Amino acid sequence: MRAVVDPNVLVAAFVNDAGRPAQSLELVSRRGVLILTHGLLQELTGVLARPYFVARLNAGRRAAIPLTLAGVATFVQPSERIRACRDPKDDQFLEAAVAGAAAFIVTGDADLLALDPFRGIRIVSPATFLSLHAPPAT
Repeated sequence: MRAVVDPNVLVAAFVNDAGRPAQSLELVSRRGVLILTHGLLQELTGVLARPYFVARLNAGRRAAIPLTLAGVATFVQPSERIRACRDPKDDQFLEAAVAGAAAFIVTGDADLLALDPFRGIRIVSPATFLSLHAPPAT
């Protein structure tokens, strides 16, 4: 399972290690491949600088998050420009997913979720991602 995970979901995973974003990241890390681009990693750094996260994560933890993710992710370089999102800055997620042959984009962004599926790539919330990968009930 190859997945692009929205930087907002990634940061939420580090703020609350018991929540659905953290469970989604753990699932991708354990059973799949986290796809990143340098642009998404840069966006992650910007998200971490927002006052909300500055108040919840100490400086050392904020600095370690991009390094931790960079160490476990597979980086891709998108070669195709995609213009499909209502918010043009969200097109980078689609570009990363296409370049990385991702099966999923995990996000809470309504502009991206409205495109599900995009070229066979599922665009889902962390809760939906987890439900799609839950073990079958016995």
